[in-house]
Amino acid sequence: MAKRMKRILAIAAVCVLTLSMGTAVFAASPIDPDIPDGIETPDETEKPDETDKPSKPVTIVGGTAVDKDGNSVTVKYAADVAEEVKEILKDDEQVRDILENNGYIPEDKGDITVIGVGDIELPEGAMPEGGIDLSIPVTGDLTNDLNEGDTVYVLHQKHDGTWEVLEGKVSSKDANGVVVDAHFDSLSPIAIIKVMSDGKAVIMDKDGENKQPIIPPTQDEVDDETDKDDDAKTENKADNKTESGKNTAAKAENNSGVKLSPKTGK
Repeated sequence: MAKRMKRILAIAAVCVLTLSMGTAVFAASPIDPDIPDGIETPDETEKPDETDKPSKPVTIVGGTAVDKDGNSVTVKYAADVAEEVKEILKDDEQVRDILENNGYIPEDKGDITVIGVGDIELPEGAMPEGGIDLSIPVTGDLTNDLNEGDTVYVLHQKHDGTWEVLEGKVSSKDANGVVVDAHFDSLSPIAIIKVMSDGKAVIMDKDGENKQPIIPPTQDEVDDETDKDDDAKTENKADNKTESGKNTAAKAENNSGVKLSPKTGK
């Protein structure tokens, strides 16, 4: 009898142990609602947000060029630009200094962004007389807010290490980006920048004044100006006629000693 009781107790202990182990496993399950505080499930683990990554300017590695007569010119694009040039272009203050040194002084509201960098050279030697016109493709999401006809600016490092600022124009746009046209008299590292304000490209004057693109006057405004000019001409003619009558009367008075009417001369 005692042996039988021991066997029953042993079986009962095994059952209790089995149930307790199963409960522990279930408590650690990620789908169990009673997960202890401080333990993250795979679904709750924070994932990096790819949209938070800042956009970077693209490296310009293609484009076409023609001389002043429209003849095709071969140009070579380096795979990358020098690190010292990159460091300059990464610094907003240095980019602004380059603009200011060339007479372009954007207002604080202007948002200056480098959208593309490249190093261009002529593999065949000398620059053609009169320079070349380059059509430069610039891809990437930094071009999304640009439109055909917008003005952009090309920072060009000359052979002596100084920078000049050239004006470029967005000649076309597609799903990949834009094409920027600009004229060059020499080639070396360049950076294409946009100056934006309220979502629109800003045109900078050399005197530092920021302007929006000039909007042509409407036909009604042209007609109003024409009417004003016609009225002014009519008024001037009337004034001249009156003045002429006064002069005629004065001459007649001087000759006869009798004061005559300025309108009739009598």
